[in-house]
Amino acid sequence: MKLATSARYRLRQIIIIHNDSAYGAIKNLQRRKFEGRYLDTDLNNPDFVKLAEAFGLPGSRATDAGSFQQALRDALKRDGPSLIEVPDEWRSLRPSSHQ
Repeated sequence: MKLATSARYRLRQIIIIHNDSAYGAIKNLQRRKFEGRYLDTDLNNPDFVKLAEAFGLPGSRATDAGSFQQALRDALKRDGPSLIEVPDEWRSLRPSSHQ
């Protein structure tokens, strides 16, 4: 609903979504306390860029530091709200003992 409110009032804010497709903190606790057995921590997220666009807001996905810098620069130039999604793809590259 933050997107709806931002769009309605044209709030000058930048919404940054760190998307790890999970309740990351809870998953980390379950990993440590329950030897990597997880329950209900993975999420089925929408396409956040398309969701922002559905509310009439510009949205972008930053896949590396350079694209994040550019998305942030673009968002700072706007008078209204913007959304930047930062997928947490690096998490899948780490050994499972650190996930």
